[in-house]
Amino acid sequence: MGGITGVTPTEVVILGANTAGEFAARAALGLGAIVKVFDSSLQQLRKFQSVIGQRLQTSVFHPQVLKKALVSADVLIGAIELEDLRPWYYVTEEMVSTMKKGAVIIDLSIDRGGCIETTECRAMKDPVYEKHASSIFPPGTCPPAWQGQLQSHSAMCLHRFCRKWPIQEG
Repeated sequence: MGGITGVTPTEVVILGANTAGEFAARAALGLGAIVKVFDSSLQQLRKFQSVIGQRLQTSVFHPQVLKKALVSADVLIGAIELEDLRPWYYVTEEMVSTMKKGAVIIDLSIDRGGCIETTECRAMKDPVYEKHASSIFPPGTCPPAWQGQLQSHSAMCLHRFCRKWPIQEG
């Protein structure tokens, strides 16, 4: 995702400064990515920054700031804890359509309706699909007994994204 001389780091946008968002941020930062975190609570963002222990870009939800971040994002992770069982779209289909071709979208809140308008519940036999040239993986469609397979499906999705940059030796 980054840390290679001459290669621009991957940009990861995370919606939600909670436990799921924290682990997503730690994984992305560990791989050398540039991480931007959005949340509705300034206090939660301060706490998140302190827990992570290093500087990263944070912002409360402001449509123009979020739109700008999504235009350059390679990965979007929706990790918002929705209070009720109805969807609350922080990212609209229009915003998704402006993302880079080949971007990866993972909506962890799909089991509560989702926070990204383009995500939908899918069968585990075909969980990854494309919309507006972005690969979308809604992991919440997994039954509890299949949660162990989540890592391999996430890795498959990221592998599709990374294939577009062949490594050349020499």
